[in-house]
Amino acid sequence: MDLPDDVLDTLFAAAADGLSFNAPLSNERAERLASTLAELPLQSVVDLGCGRGELARRVAAHIPTASVVGVDNDQETVTRAIELTEQAGLAGQVSFEVGDAAAWNGSVDAVICVGASHAFGGPAGMLERLGSLLPSGVALVGDGVWQSDPTPWCLETFGEHPAGLSGLTSIAEDAGWSVVNTSLASLEEWDAFEHGWIDGVRAVGSPEANEFADFRAEEYGKYRGVLGFGWLVLTR
Repeated sequence: MDLPDDVLDTLFAAAADGLSFNAPLSNERAERLASTLAELPLQSVVDLGCGRGELARRVAAHIPTASVVGVDNDQETVTRAIELTEQAGLAGQVSFEVGDAAAWNGSVDAVICVGASHAFGGPAGMLERLGSLLPSGVALVGDGVWQSDPTPWCLETFGEHPAGLSGLTSIAEDAGWSVVNTSLASLEEWDAFEHGWIDGVRAVGSPEANEFADFRAEEYGKYRGVLGFGWLVLTR
């Protein structure tokens, strides 16, 4: 649906306020992923496309000796990430930069990239770029996959995605990564994410917000159980 850019910006910000993560990610899975990284000898981590930095903070809390940098291209999002990090008492360990995730350069032990493959031209480009950043190291990747056969509407709306976890895993292996761990977001995680997103928009209370929330709910009904989200822990 067509709404002015300033209205959309307000609604998307309101949606984010109702979520811990801008992905179908439960607190339990976030803790498991952070714990998995904590088992590895990591001293420096970058989160490319970090959003408000919740996953970066979780990783920092699990690896108190590691420095963590979050990179996002939106200044307001980064400003909010800094505020939340200060409130969590992690400002000395976690820092943030405004920048293009695909253009970031630096030397780290691990890279996180969740829901940001579009910045790299797709999952293959993302995994190749992460490999160039990490001749050796660890990557935590979360990205869209087709959980079941996509409808024409899904293909038109979301474009191409790998066929399931196996498709995403194959792309990673073709880019030179070894797969340590894989998992798929549950339908419960998707429902919690979408309902939280919609509730955040609806909380604005304007006619435009209610209309947009209804629109998003209708769209979710079309891709629920079709669009999935895969998680990979990778090493080189």
